[in-house]
Amino acid sequence: MNASLNVLCYTSKTLSNGEHPIMICVNQNRKRKYSSLGISIQAKLKLAQ
Repeated sequence: MNASLNVLCYTSKTLSNGEHPIMICVNQNRKRKYSSLGISIQAKLKLAQ
């Protein structure tokens, strides 16, 4: 029973203030569970052209 833990910026969800929530993803037995940390950030990504 191995479990893995990932912290990620959940960019597919945008809050009303334009920020994205920080989530924890726990993977165990091929099942995923997401939980919010209650923290949100502005995700800015500049792509090189």
